[in-house]
Amino acid sequence: MAFESTALLWLGLLAPALLFVLRYTLADSPRVQLALSAAVRCIVLLLLVAALAGALRIGRTEKLAVLVLVDLSASAPQSAPEQARAFIEELVEALPGDALVGLSIFAEGVETVAPLSETPELPEALARPEAEGGTNIEAALRRAQETMPAERVRRVVLLSDGNETRGDALAAARQCAAQGIGVYTRAYVAEERAEVWLEDLDAPSEVKSGQSFRVRAVAHASVACEGDFTLYRNGFKIQEQRLSLDAGANELVFEETDPPDGLVRYTLRVTALEDYYADNNVSSATVSVAGETKVLLLEGDEREGRFLSRALEAEGIRVEVRNARGMPGNLVELAAYDAVLFS
Repeated sequence: MAFESTALLWLGLLAPALLFVLRYTLADSPRVQLALSAAVRCIVLLLLVAALAGALRIGRTEKLAVLVLVDLSASAPQSAPEQARAFIEELVEALPGDALVGLSIFAEGVETVAPLSETPELPEALARPEAEGGTNIEAALRRAQETMPAERVRRVVLLSDGNETRGDALAAARQCAAQGIGVYTRAYVAEERAEVWLEDLDAPSEVKSGQSFRVRAVAHASVACEGDFTLYRNGFKIQEQRLSLDAGANELVFEETDPPDGLVRYTLRVTALEDYYADNNVSSATVSVAGETKVLLLEGDEREGRFLSRALEAEGIRVEVRNARGMPGNLVELAAYDAVLFS
């Protein structure tokens, strides 16, 4: 036996006080009745104290319950389903016959494939979840806490690449340990696959109008391959070339000779035949090109704007006249002007 709050056990010392109470409540009763009443009252009091102290019956068992959590998110290797099934088959053979074994797969969500059973029914092939964009290891560990029986030795085996995108897996693992659930990890066997990715573009933050400059980038390749590189300026393609990449880091340089005035955004995109992920194939940089003072004049009647426009141009200020509908629709267009006048 064990108690959650041992401090309340001191209330059991009140039992002897019942003997004094019997002298006044059942004084004329026979001795047998007095003894029986005293025993019943002491037992009731002791049971009440045990209940308040949180009495627990502690047992010992060696029967196992093992839940296998398989990460089948987008970042897991292609052979993850096959690796997971082979591991589970080995696990079932190695465990005692009375052990419970279960299987759940997860990505952003968790799906129970085989409930805990001495003879789990495993599918022929493990299918990746339909919504496999993210990886939430915490959700999988929470599911294990909810489903595993308390009367067994509980163990969780986590098959994952560890690339967590949502939740806090460490916090969930600590909570599992606090509840007596052992969490064991098993990494996938890594696959060699071709991959190309870009570092951020390196470009000067500010240049003068008409000044040429270089836009630099570093392209990484896991294996030697060829890649098509396209450079965009404010969303429009300005350069395109095919380059041979060596395994490792490759430095790229693009010459910009005629940048427009204002805030200019450069975007580099690479396309390679031997490439696994496409999300890391784009990088960007922003350059501020300081030219002559440029003002946008918004006039209800464009003909009426010619007087103010001529006065500003006489002071060396470049003016563009538009009607009220000509207001720029985004910050990139707006940044091309030093001032906006509403007339």
